[in-house]
Amino acid sequence: MESDVQGAEIRYTTDGTRANVYSPVYTQAVTVPKLSDFSAITVVNRNQYSLPLYFPEKYDKFKKYGQLVAEWKPSSVKGKDFGTFEINATGKINENGEYVLSFWYTEGHSRLEIKSVELYKNGVKIAEDVHDGYTGSSQENNQYKFKVDAYETGAAFTIKAVVRGDVDNDSNGAVFIKKQ
Repeated sequence: MESDVQGAEIRYTTDGTRANVYSPVYTQAVTVPKLSDFSAITVVNRNQYSLPLYFPEKYDKFKKYGQLVAEWKPSSVKGKDFGTFEINATGKINENGEYVLSFWYTEGHSRLEIKSVELYKNGVKIAEDVHDGYTGSSQENNQYKFKVDAYETGAAFTIKAVVRGDVDNDSNGAVFIKKQ
């Protein structure tokens, strides 16, 4: 990166916070685990600086639905036949309570149809929500609810969703989980 403003410095952060006039001066290329961790501004002086350069999370518009727990792509969807899409929810389910799992289509020419969602703790089914839903150019009933009553620290939580593409497997999207 270089500044187009003569005499100005570029200041940056790599921890997901927005850069400010006190951030470190950019002198060479930096590496970040996620692009959304990087932010930079051009600083002329402590009172004159640019708007920040930053890279929002890929799924910023879905933040209100909770944490990203999984992404599906064509290899996750069988096509017209229903199959199981398995999601590791360990760490995302972190206490007793009611949770909502939301499926959001992002691209492809097949919508994702969902039949049911089951929640497993250490391989034992502890909850399920069975209803037909879908997400694509429109969505309906694409949220599934379950309750966790016997949370255990260190337990492995797995979600198994029964899904298919309405035309074929060309479907991509993201799954979010939120505690109510």
